[in-house]
Amino acid sequence: MVRGTNGPVQWWLDLRTYGRTIFMNTPSEGHIGWKSGDELLYKQIHFTMGHFRGFVHGLVGRLRQQLVHELMFCTDHPPPAIPWDHLYDDATQSATGWSFLQDLRTSWPVQGPTWFMERIRHEPRLQRQFVQSHGAGFRMPAIDRFFRVVSQFRERLSVAVHVCAGQPSRGPELMSIRHRNSERERRNIFIEDGMVTFVSRYHKGFHVANDTKVIFRYLPREIGELVIWYLWLVLPFVEQMQSYQRHIRGEAATIGRRAEYVWSPDPDRQTEWSSVRLREVLKRETAIGLDGQKLGLQAYRDIAIAISRRYLRPSSQFQANTEEEAPDIDDETSMDDDGIRAFIADIQAAHSASIAGTQYGRMMMENPNTTARHRELFRQVSQDWHYFLGFESTRIEHDRRAPGTKRKPNPWEVETAEARTQRRYDLHQTNIDEAFQHMMGSNTVALRGQQGPVLQAIKHGVSPIVAVMPTGGGKSVLFMLPAWVSGRAGLTIVVVPLIALRGDMEARCQRLGISCAVWDPYPMGGKFNEAH
Repeated sequence: MVRGTNGPVQWWLDLRTYGRTIFMNTPSEGHIGWKSGDELLYKQIHFTMGHFRGFVHGLVGRLRQQLVHELMFCTDHPPPAIPWDHLYDDATQSATGWSFLQDLRTSWPVQGPTWFMERIRHEPRLQRQFVQSHGAGFRMPAIDRFFRVVSQFRERLSVAVHVCAGQPSRGPELMSIRHRNSERERRNIFIEDGMVTFVSRYHKGFHVANDTKVIFRYLPREIGELVIWYLWLVLPFVEQMQSYQRHIRGEAATIGRRAEYVWSPDPDRQTEWSSVRLREVLKRETAIGLDGQKLGLQAYRDIAIAISRRYLRPSSQFQANTEEEAPDIDDETSMDDDGIRAFIADIQAAHSASIAGTQYGRMMMENPNTTARHRELFRQVSQDWHYFLGFESTRIEHDRRAPGTKRKPNPWEVETAEARTQRRYDLHQTNIDEAFQHMMGSNTVALRGQQGPVLQAIKHGVSPIVAVMPTGGGKSVLFMLPAWVSGRAGLTIVVVPLIALRGDMEARCQRLGISCAVWDPYPMGGKFNEAH
């Protein structure tokens, strides 16, 4: 059953190779289009990048609220703080059951395995919810409800990781993530320099090429925080309650099958995770966040690659290669200035960058099948994606490092800067009085009170400006007119303290032809809706 035998298997392998060559060299049908600069068109789906970012941040906001309020029950006080600056990990640990949570160098403010149980003992509210009235055991219905929320949380978490960690993974790849070592396999979640990292070894072409590609996906801190809280404080209680339920039923008091997987079978119904389930959850969440438009796994993969090509620099763009090749560390075209200097230094030492990474100066945190340069490139790709999605933690890190670094900006950064300059120029060239009459559709209206002086100050770039005006004094004109002059070239954010006033403001903007959207981090009213 090998080549060179001139038998049926040889004929079959030749046909397969020929077919594969045709497939790899035949472009697929295109589905992506762009409208008005940042509106993506995919078959019958269309949304702007602002709408896409809103979906992402709405999802993360719901995840955080569900975890903090419904799983950790921290409604009147914040959860225990994660010691980000003092998190340690040891990738060389291979003991069964070991994870970064057990590294003795990290000083956790509370003990995760006992935190929830101690709160139940001391907080009457949790006692009433989980403990039977006579104190003899836990309330089984309460445990079942808690398990259902855990399943719902993990569903949303799978979407958040799939969308926000960088290039989207394949379903089996994400489902294979382990948070602690098993008897046969090591974990896939690590802590690296203050970031939660998912390291997967799944590769679509493994059974053909026998070549495992190690893929690093870094989570923005806003999502990494949720992963750590869940593994540190919630999962121990889940496993304790699983053992308790089995003990009550007369079964062996174990914590269930595949417990080392983040997406292990659901604790309530033991429903298995699969690519089909991930696809349906992704469709459900995108329908909520994108006004009923459902994205499946393949659709999102196409869309993510299209967005990255449109808005990210070449070295950070997502690749459409079905083999998901790792970055080529010897390719000068994908290097920044620091990368080229390191490449030259390796050549000067009479070896390539790949040999330098696999044979010299190896660090204990490096995976056996990859190099430090690979890992750094994966990190850059993930962080560029986080930055594009608008995660605050990545923006702060970017702003802190920007002054001392030479980094080619992403196309979306260039476009944003150009649009900001154009918007300022348009406003500066505008005749305020004429623009106001044009916006209102009347040649007889005029600015009154402090409206004129304040708008002139805005026009000339004075900042900050504080305008104190009475109710009905025309404060809304101060931000409506600049937004109307700028059209679609920029964004104006208005903080409105009253819900009724917010609705009135939205209606007025629509009448004046000013595109507007109400931002709501919890579109389901701040409470988890089981129907979704």
